[in-house]
Amino acid sequence: MHVASQRRSGKLMPNCLEALFEQGVEQGVQKGIQQGIEQGIEQGIKQGLTQGRVVGSIQTMQRMLNLP
Repeated sequence: MHVASQRRSGKLMPNCLEALFEQGVEQGVQKGIQQGIEQGIEQGIKQGLTQGRVVGSIQTMQRMLNLP
């Protein structure tokens, strides 16, 4: 056992628990990153569609106004 395996309580964690704890943290971080990426993509698509509609409707209005 080494100092790195100490928790805030000051008690030493058995190696198997330490490994499980580290694995849990790692999985949590990966899940968090994945969710962040998915939400970012989703928001990007929504913003892109909204801006595309706005630009499209402005262009349509300009075409209608420019008709002879």
